[in-house]
Amino acid sequence: MDTKLNLKGRKLRIASLKSFPFQDVRKTDDYHYTGEGFSFEIVKQLSQHFNFTYDIVVPDDLDFGVLINGTRWTGLIGMLLNNKADMVASPLSITQERQNAVTFSSSLYKDSLGLMFTRPKTQHNNEALLAPFTNTVWISVAVIAVAMCLVLYTLIYSSKCLLSKKVRRPFMKDTWTLNDCAWFVYSSLMKQGFNKTTDFNPVRILMAAWWITCLLLGAFYTANLTAFMTTETSVTDRSIEELIRSGRKWIFRKGTAFSDYLFKESIAEHENDFSLLKKSFMRGNGMMIDSDDEVIDFIKKGYAYIQEMNVLNYMIFENSMETNGSCAFNAINLHFFEHTTAFAFPKGSRYASPFSEYIEFLRKTGLVQKWMQQYLLSADVEI
Repeated sequence: MDTKLNLKGRKLRIASLKSFPFQDVRKTDDYHYTGEGFSFEIVKQLSQHFNFTYDIVVPDDLDFGVLINGTRWTGLIGMLLNNKADMVASPLSITQERQNAVTFSSSLYKDSLGLMFTRPKTQHNNEALLAPFTNTVWISVAVIAVAMCLVLYTLIYSSKCLLSKKVRRPFMKDTWTLNDCAWFVYSSLMKQGFNKTTDFNPVRILMAAWWITCLLLGAFYTANLTAFMTTETSVTDRSIEELIRSGRKWIFRKGTAFSDYLFKESIAEHENDFSLLKKSFMRGNGMMIDSDDEVIDFIKKGYAYIQEMNVLNYMIFENSMETNGSCAFNAINLHFFEHTTAFAFPKGSRYASPFSEYIEFLRKTGLVQKWMQQYLLSADVEI
């Protein structure tokens, strides 16, 4: 680790922007900003160790860095290239295009993209008894029950008439009415006993078949009801393909590595998922937003939010705290666009190597992990 570099109070320009939960950048007056959070814990350690002060500069477009037409960079990376900043204090996703433009520090942590959306509403108790079967199944059961009642009565009545012509004794031990047939069909569905019987084999076979049908139907109903009452409503969008197939609208933040990669003309890595998202965006299902401040309103309207899992987990925690533990959102890890993050410097910067070595020292001593847990509320961050 380089301990010889002493900047002797030199003032550096630190490029950053507001991006929860990594850093909160606020304007103190017309020309100055103050920064707090995970990123600025690292900046403060660098400042103390290398003896420098700093001013925070913010890009006008509030982008992290997007390559326009293959020639011009926006956002934080653009500030480095245009000599408006000496360093970027914000975890930037490392991509090949960005590596060609700037120098990255040692890695801070690894992340991947996930989905965040509203949690499915819990069904009321009066809906629970009907939930195991669809409306079509319930209607089919009702129709079959009525048909069974009529068929059973018709068969019994026909059998009685035919048998009475051949033998003098009545065919039935007791006379069956239409009401008796209806009661038999109903009691079978409810798994109740019935006190009448018959001597005619075709009727017995029909009654046995109906009993077996009712037993199977009851078994399926009980199993589905148990699953419904003990399991949360399943999440359908567990991959990019399922998200697109469901037709759900989705949003993402502009100026990120994900947005930059999404609009590339040639897509190599993750080609299938990115091409699906790009086609969905062209159809109007995708929407780009300017900041995270708009996210919650869009999610409440039914949109899905594509963002890094560390950000989504933080948003879930914040919402749980605001609602006393009853979070209204779900987040799932798509294990998609997995990447490493780091600070950035201009190519050839004299600060890149010593600062990077010191950041690696902070990571190995566990301070980076500590700040991740403190500000991102994540205890299992892969660094």
